[in-house]
Amino acid sequence: LLEHGIRYSPQFMRNLFYYTYKNGIRADNKGLSGFLSLPGMFFCGDDGSVRLQKGIYLINIVVFVMSIYLLYPAGSLLYNSIEILSDPIQDRDYFLSFLQVIQLMVGIVGLGMSLLTLYLFFNRIFPAFEFRKRYQCVWENRDVYDVGEQNLQCGNKLTKRITKGHFQ
Repeated sequence: LLEHGIRYSPQFMRNLFYYTYKNGIRADNKGLSGFLSLPGMFFCGDDGSVRLQKGIYLINIVVFVMSIYLLYPAGSLLYNSIEILSDPIQDRDYFLSFLQVIQLMVGIVGLGMSLLTLYLFFNRIFPAFEFRKRYQCVWENRDVYDVGEQNLQCGNKLTKRITKGHFQ
């Protein structure tokens, strides 16, 4: 699992894959892939529980708001530098045109980073939070039959005692 960047315990992964199998969640699900690709945000126990690390919601809200806030200054910087770039070139003031090109590059990089951050939020982080919420709700409200079936599927202590005999 570590080779593929997944830093969850094997027992938790058994529980998670049992949940995905039981609920028909495919491997290409946005929420599942986002959840698996963001192991630093979640604390996952071997008993199947999932909690968010402390302060993750606050950090995500701050980064999301800042990326939205930076869209306007980066976009206006890009627009203004394109609009007035031709004036220093026509006047043959190469130092001023060099500064305008730097301003243009800063605008492109700022706008690109802001849009990339928003893309990651909408395609990774928000679906991962939603997946965690649904998983935790189902996991906490599973019935006794599911617990027994989950033990058989995941190879918990109950299964190990049974399979050591002739039932393997």
